[in-house]
This record gives sequence, C-alpha cells and structure tokens, in this order.
Amino acid sequence: METPTPEKAMRRIAILSLVLACSSQAAHANDSTAEVGAGGLILVQADAVAMAKEDLYVSPSRVKVDYVFHNNTDKDATYLVAFPMPDIDPQDYAEVGNGVPVPNSDNFLDFKVTVDGKDVVPSVEIKALSAGLDVTDKLTALGIPLNPLSEAAAAALKAIPADKLKELRLLGALYSPDESTYPFWRLHETYYWPQTFPANADVHVTHTYKPAVGGTFFTKESTSDSYFKDRYCLDDGTVKAASELMKQLPNEETLLITKQFSYILTTGANWMGPIGDFRLVVDKEDPKNVVSFCETGVKKIAPTQFEVTKKDFYPEKELNVMVITLPDVSNQ
Repeated sequence: METPTPEKAMRRIAILSLVLACSSQAAHANDSTAEVGAGGLILVQADAVAMAKEDLYVSPSRVKVDYVFHNNTDKDATYLVAFPMPDIDPQDYAEVGNGVPVPNSDNFLDFKVTVDGKDVVPSVEIKALSAGLDVTDKLTALGIPLNPLSEAAAAALKAIPADKLKELRLLGALYSPDESTYPFWRLHETYYWPQTFPANADVHVTHTYKPAVGGTFFTKESTSDSYFKDRYCLDDGTVKAASELMKQLPNEETLLITKQFSYILTTGANWMGPIGDFRLVVDKEDPKNVVSFCETGVKKIAPTQFEVTKKDFYPEKELNVMVITLPDVSNQ
C-alpha cells in the first residue's frame, strides 16, 4: 500500500468570521485542519499547532484515537478541525454482509468526540460520488437517501420510475444486473468543528467510532492473490497462519472470511511538524484470527494485539487492516 503524501495547502483559516454551511453525507481517519470552501472541506496545514501525541487503537468492532495537540505560539489559534472517514463502497459489502454498524442512522458509524473530556457535537459533510463525480444533489433531488447500504436507499430506488434513473445509470451510480436496481455510488463523510487551541498549551481530543467493515471470502488461492499481498502486505508468516486456520474448517467448508477496514493516517501530516509520539495497536479480537497490515516494527503485546510505535512520525500512507476468521456457522 503506497499512497503518496497528500498535497498540503498553506492557507490559514479565519474561523472567527466563518459561517459553516454543509450538506448531509457519509464514510474513517486522522484529525486534520480544514476549511469550508466551494465544493466542500479542504484540508490545510496548521501553522501553529503540532500533534504532540497520537494513540490509535483499531479493531473490526471499535476504533479509538487519543490525541494531544500543542499550540507552540504565544497566541490562541482557532482552526476548523476535520475528521475524514474512508469512503464506503457498496461493492465492499457484496459478498460478506459485515456492513456498517447502524446503517439506517445518519451517524451510522456511531462517531463520538470529546475535547478535554467534554462532549463535542460535530457538523458532518456527506457526499455521494460516482466515477469521481459528485452525484449528491442528483440523488437528493430524487429523494434517495445518500447511504448506499441503507434500507431506505434500496426502497427509494424501487419506488422511482426507471426513466428518472437514466442519468444516474449513465454516471455509473446505479447497478442493474437484473430487473432490480442497486446503489453503486461511493459515500464520503467528513466530521468537522471549530476548535480553539490556547497559547502554549495542550488540547486533548478523543474520537471513538465503529468502523465500516467490508469483507470477502478467503480461500487457498487467496494466499497468492496480488490484491491481498499489495494492500495488506500478506507475507509468508501470515499465509502460513491462514493455512493453519483453514485446517479448522468443517469438512464441508472451504472458505474463510475476511474483515477489512482502513484508517486515514496521512492527514496527520497536515499539522505543524511531525507527530511527536505515535502509537498504533491493532486488535484481531480473537486469538484464532489472523491479521495482516502494512507496517514495520510490529510487536505482539497480547494474544490478540499488535503494537507499532514511532517518534517524529510523518505518515505517508493509510492503514489498511485485514482480519481473517473462521465463518460463523452457528446459524446454519
């Protein structure tokens, strides 16, 4: 997984006179400063505030991140803090229905944030994208909910005459393999709020949410699949562990299940200087499970947990995690 460092704009945010205007939209990530501009949120570089510490915990069922930000100047600084989530693509949930935690809620990832121990209610920007084009307004005009995994979106598409969906089909936002029509657009979500960083002081920010978990089937052939090797750094040790897990399958079963999710790290480079102290804990949740992700210096610290620590860290790639599990056959 080699994602280049995102382009950093150098403009300060004049939050004090900003009027926040947003739509409603949805999608996982690192804090960054941002500004509200034409077309949505624009990530910018903070020139006064450093990310002194980031403590990140990720698992298939929970993500928690604790930050310590420090204002290195003698003046208070106010920025728009943005938290972009990874895009939700309905294709990721076609084979294995892990999906999103609360699919029919506006806050379907159960995102929560506190600043210095106090709850903050952030604004949210939600966009529907297809082939790189923003189709949010087109969906809204037809009364189609933006979350492509929601029951409400599926019901709305069934109720709309086919001729009114023609443009969305041409844009690749819909999929009609048979007589039915399914959502095919990607959903992108960014939470944001104005935050004042007092002069020469620390601000503690904590986020928690339930990740949107995609997945697929994992077979013996998957161990040599370039997709898994490139995106999750599937190495010989992980392949061996997955092969051992396959031996635990019942005789009639041949498929393992993956739980796949990501976390946007590169926006952490938008703050002043590197991340002073960075700690990552990846939890596979069950000792039998197999986990794979692209990082160096990985240390096992518990039966299900793996730790990575870095000093003066400039994130240059996102975190993609795959957990390989036995299928749940309890209801079969």
